[in-house]
Amino acid sequence: QDNIKLTEDLALDLGARADYVAAESVDPFAALVAPLVAPGTPATYDDEVIVANLNGSLTYAFKPTLKGYLTYNYSENYGGAVGNGGGIKPVSSKNDFRQPSTLWEAGIKQSLLENKLFLGAAAFRQERVATQLDGSNRAFTYDGFEIELNYQPNKNFYVTVAYSYLDAHSDRPQFDVNNVAY
Repeated sequence: QDNIKLTEDLALDLGARADYVAAESVDPFAALVAPLVAPGTPATYDDEVIVANLNGSLTYAFKPTLKGYLTYNYSENYGGAVGNGGGIKPVSSKNDFRQPSTLWEAGIKQSLLENKLFLGAAAFRQERVATQLDGSNRAFTYDGFEIELNYQPNKNFYVTVAYSYLDAHSDRPQFDVNNVAY
């Protein structure tokens, strides 16, 4: 990560990370039952992948206690179906370790009362892909805004009041399990 001071009031933060994931799993039940019920069904899963996370944030100080920012983040996320608690499905070749997510956020932050009261507001859009219970991938779009007020008169006490609005959309209906849509 790097912070580049472009002018006295304008700065650019850049960051990048790559995660190497080596996944190997065995489903003991499938190893015992699959040969009897469904010969040829895999009971193990083995894969390696590198996933990326890139971010950049441009900040501008309107005055010492008032700053605005514009942030972009791209990440590749790994894990199984959300309804299964994430993780790796041991008997499936549908593990998708490159579930992309992009986030744009613009906001403003104000410090008041000699850095004891903080007010922030932001608007954002996130587009991401997530694996469903049936192994398919589904695209989601989230638009929203948030307003937050924090009061911290000392290091032992703080109060936060916040409001968030989220409008979420998907590219298709959710996979349905036991008449409960996740």
